[in-house]
Amino acid sequence: MSQGIHSCCWFCELPNCVKAQRDELRERITEMQDNGNRLLAVADSAAAHQREMIEAACAPLHERIAILERDGPQMQRGRNFDGTIWMGSMRECLADARSCADAEVRRADQVIDELNLLRAELAELHESLMGGSGDDFDAVIDAAMEGK
Repeated sequence: MSQGIHSCCWFCELPNCVKAQRDELRERITEMQDNGNRLLAVADSAAAHQREMIEAACAPLHERIAILERDGPQMQRGRNFDGTIWMGSMRECLADARSCADAEVRRADQVIDELNLLRAELAELHESLMGGSGDDFDAVIDAAMEGK
């Protein structure tokens, strides 16, 4: 046999035949790697597309969640002049309640201050008219309050 290209089978050990088999295997491996790389690129593209679709579908939910985390759910704050419900966030309703409580405390403090002022004026008036002391007047007031 000559030393030419020999391609009888995969078990042939002639140098040119071994080189031909090696080159054929290299071409197959290269082709498989190229096919694998193309498949990976398609899979990456499909995954990116799916991710974009999911993010687009979830965007309104993310916005709603952000609003709820920031302000809480919508709640009734009160009623408008025309009787319709005045809605607001939970944070706004809590701020309204806090503001009302603060206003009540301020008003109660004002009433207590006015009562103490009136009590002091009445004690002075009692002292000047009756000639008694302020302590006597406190006892009279306390007795009157218990009688009610």
